[in-house]
Amino acid sequence: MSNLNNLDPKWIQWFIGLAYAEGNFQTFPKKRLKNSNITHYNIGYGFHLGMSLRDLALIKTIQSKLNNLGRIYEYADNKNEAHLAITKKDDLKWLILNIFDYFPLLTNHQWERFNRLRYGVLNNINRAESYSDYLNFLGDCSTWLKSRNIDLNDLTLIDNWISGFINGEA
Repeated sequence: MSNLNNLDPKWIQWFIGLAYAEGNFQTFPKKRLKNSNITHYNIGYGFHLGMSLRDLALIKTIQSKLNNLGRIYEYADNKNEAHLAITKKDDLKWLILNIFDYFPLLTNHQWERFNRLRYGVLNNINRAESYSDYLNFLGDCSTWLKSRNIDLNDLTLIDNWISGFINGEA
């Protein structure tokens, strides 16, 4: 692993548990128009971690530990939330290659969402000619879903993960 600021693997497992509770991996289409007609769809990617504005200091600490990736948005007026949004391709690549490739996600749902984002970012898939092409990209998991090697009997892994998850959900 490179550039992890000497992060303790237990912290990373905690972070992954928190990401289950408060984060999401996004792959989304963006219409591109010319003369009011859709010409194609750009494909966007992001990882977002959202928490109560009261936890802004924690979000800032997480951002700092993750090499200051992304931007923090504060929604004091309407949501009372703060979000860490990681959307730049280089930042997403760092997150993929240095965190989630070494510390796989536990549930199939998040693992699939992460792998879709991973495949698109690492293979520079930025465009779909039609919405159907975009849906085909999403649906063809044989293209982008990779296997994972995870020991669900490793109590250290589970303890750290569940601690992060409870921090987000409890």
